[in-house]
Formats: sequence, C-alpha cells, structure tokens
Amino acid sequence: MAYRIAFSREVRRQLIELPGHVKALAKQRIAGLSDNPRPLRSKELTGHTDYLRMWLGSDFRLVWR
Repeated sequence: MAYRIAFSREVRRQLIELPGHVKALAKQRIAGLSDNPRPLRSKELTGHTDYLRMWLGSDFRLVWR
C-alpha cells in the first residue's frame, strides 16, 4: 500500500537549502515513507506523540506525522 506524501511550502524551502549529501539522503528517506511511514530507524518525537523522527547524519533530522 502506497501512502501520499504532502509538503508545506516551508518544508520545500528547507529541503532546497540542505547541503547536497544531506538533501539526497532526505529525498531518499522521504520517498521510502510512501511505502512504510514507520521505518525501523524512526522513533516518536519526545513530547509530540503524533510525530516521528529519523536522523539524517549527525546534524539533521527528518520529522513527520
């Protein structure tokens, strides 16, 4: 089952501003969310039970709901 992924304008702007290697990794991981919205590496964001997070390298994280 494939899920639909929607972005706000702010998220699109933030993706454009990411460094090259992190941008490529973010796009790959986001595309994977359409098949599995809760991948093994994801965890609930502390204090926000509707949101999940996944680290992209050591300095960036991907947050979604």
